[in-house]
Amino acid sequence: MVKALLTDIKGNTHFLNNPISLYIIKDRDAPADGFYGKFISETKLPELKRIEIIRSSESIFCGCIDEQTEIQSANGTFITIRARSIEAVLLDNEAFPQTYHLPSFDLIFERHFRPLGFTDFTGSSESYNGELIITKGMSEWAVLSKFCGQFIGCKPDISSDGIIDISGTNIPREILLTQKNIKYLKHTISRRSVISDICARTYPSGSYDMHFKSSTAEKNGIQRQRYLNITGTNIRGTDAVKNMIDKSDSSYQKMEMIYCGFISCEPDDIIKINGDRRAYKIKEIQYNIKNGIEEMNIFTEVNINVDQHESKKQ
Repeated sequence: MVKALLTDIKGNTHFLNNPISLYIIKDRDAPADGFYGKFISETKLPELKRIEIIRSSESIFCGCIDEQTEIQSANGTFITIRARSIEAVLLDNEAFPQTYHLPSFDLIFERHFRPLGFTDFTGSSESYNGELIITKGMSEWAVLSKFCGQFIGCKPDISSDGIIDISGTNIPREILLTQKNIKYLKHTISRRSVISDICARTYPSGSYDMHFKSSTAEKNGIQRQRYLNITGTNIRGTDAVKNMIDKSDSSYQKMEMIYCGFISCEPDDIIKINGDRRAYKIKEIQYNIKNGIEEMNIFTEVNINVDQHESKKQ
C-alpha cells in the first residue's frame, strides 16, 4: 500500500491513499528528486507545503510541495501534487556574494543553511586552507557543492529531516536481483562517447604536453583525441582532467531496465543480476504507479570490476 502524508501550512497533517498515478525520479546529476502524484480527494484540502510518500512502512520520498491542483469533474474530485526533495530549498535560494578565508563548514552552515531550516550536519568542522568565493547568482546548493568539491572531495548528501552529510563516507549498496521481475533489459555500447586521449595545456607559456589516456579506449580500439587548454579557465588541476576521462569511460556501456515491482535503491547503488558477471551502477531511477501497477525504470552505467558490498537479494 502506498499513501501520502501531507502537511499543510498550519502544520496539520492529512493522508491520501492509493494514488491513481504516481511518478518519482531520482537522478545522480540532479540535486533534487522530483515527484508527481494524482489522488482521489474526498474532502477539500487546504494549502499544502510538505509531502512524504510511504510504501508499506518505508518512506520513499519526502519533500516540499511546488504545486497542488484540485480537479472537479463528473468522475469526482481529484488532487494533483508536484514536489521536489529538500535539496530544492537550496536550489531556490540565492547566496549572498562574499569570500570566506580559511572557511569551515561550521561557519558556512550557520550562515547559509540553518536559516533555511536545515538542522545539523555530519562531517568535519575544521578550517581549510584557501578561499571559498561566492559570486553573484550562485545558489545555496552551488555553495554547498563548491565547498564539498573544493575542500573535501565529496558529494553532499541531505537527509529528509534536514541533516547535511559532508563526511564523504556514504558507501553504495549492492543489490542482487533475480531475472524473475525484470521485464526489459537494454544494453548499449556507445563507442562515440569515449575520449581516448586528452592533451592538456596547463601553463600559459607551455604546450599541450600533459597527456591523459583512457584505458577503456585503449582496450577497445577507440581513437578520439582532444586538446584542452585549461589555462585561464575554471578547470583546475590534473584531477579535473582525469575526471573528464573517467566520466567519458563511464558512458561507454549503459543499461536500461524495467523492473516489475519496487526496489529500494538510490543513485550510485550497484545492481547485480543472477547469471550476469557485469555490475550496474545506478545513474537514474524512475518509479511509476499507474492503475495500481508498480514499475521501475532504472538507467545505469556498466562496470565489470566493482568493489563488493553487502548484497540485498530481491
